[in-house]
Amino acid sequence: VSLAAASVVCSMLTDQSYDGNAYHGETIGRLLDGWNPVKETADTPTVWVNCYAKALEIAEASVAALTGNMESGKVVNLMLAGAALLLTGGVLRLVYPSLSKKRVAIVVLLFSANPVLITQLFTYYNDYALYCCILIVGTGMLRMYRMGWSWFWAAITLAATMIGMVTKFTHGFYLGIEWGAFLLLLVISRRSVSVVIRSASI
Repeated sequence: VSLAAASVVCSMLTDQSYDGNAYHGETIGRLLDGWNPVKETADTPTVWVNCYAKALEIAEASVAALTGNMESGKVVNLMLAGAALLLTGGVLRLVYPSLSKKRVAIVVLLFSANPVLITQLFTYYNDYALYCCILIVGTGMLRMYRMGWSWFWAAITLAATMIGMVTKFTHGFYLGIEWGAFLLLLVISRRSVSVVIRSASI
């Protein structure tokens, strides 16, 4: 119900951004028209339509195909941002049970105040997705660092890493730095070899 309501809201908010109406919008439009970017090269002067990663555009085009309204695809942004913020709050409550709900809510509110996230939430820009993926990966790492290895949380961090990398190729660089820092922390804090190896294998 919430997603349906969010889709309706998104459908009424037209994306006025430049890139959202340029190569992001063009990519979504071509996908809706049946373009297969794996097998076909789009005949367009916009080189980014063919060369850039398209994870969000494919998801957004899928929503738009379902609803019949291209603008409704922006609900994918709300889903990713909501997942990042809810996971952040949940992990903080799990790892730091002494924190009150009010304090956790304040922390989550501060995380949600990212200017890139706010300005891109109702557009087809995808830079905000890096922030969301970094948050999800970071909360998974915090949970595993404080409470021990978990295949469930490892799967979440891996999924968020993969989503980030196929959203925009440069996101892989920043997520790689985050993973490198986490592995270094595990080594410095002398966590068990198995934990370090499992984390590195992701």
